[in-house]
Amino acid sequence: MLKGKLFYIIGASGVGKDSVMNELKNKLTYKEGFIFTKRFITRPNSDSAEKHIPISKSDFDYRLSNQLFALNWEANGNAYGIGIEIEYWLSKGFHVIVNGSRGYLDVAKTKYPELQSILIEVDKSILYNRLIGRNRESKEQIEPVSYTHLTLPTKRIV
Repeated sequence: MLKGKLFYIIGASGVGKDSVMNELKNKLTYKEGFIFTKRFITRPNSDSAEKHIPISKSDFDYRLSNQLFALNWEANGNAYGIGIEIEYWLSKGFHVIVNGSRGYLDVAKTKYPELQSILIEVDKSILYNRLIGRNRESKEQIEPVSYTHLTLPTKRIV
């Protein structure tokens, strides 16, 4: 039985999820019962705000086949995973904060019905400029994605 709460941070690429999570890390501590988990991602670390755990596709698949991920999904040509250790942390009463995926929210809520999703949004023009500035996606990739809006049962942070 899970005692802690899972907070699932979501938002379009470039809205500032990493900045919000970094600020939360400065405010919330282990003493208060919060743990921030890192994602396993099949891409190298870069200068971006998120310091994930880079993993090869074959290593990712090995972990997946051995059920070492509590949550996993694919997006933007990469595989993403949240380690199974969150189950232990939740069972011990810790509140776990993860950087999730909007497209995987329904699956995550099925697995963790008490999950609290938090949607972060910014103005479309700010998002567009951020995505152009980080130079990870082409203009063609940014146009359709940056203007997509999902209606989700979440708390909103603007």
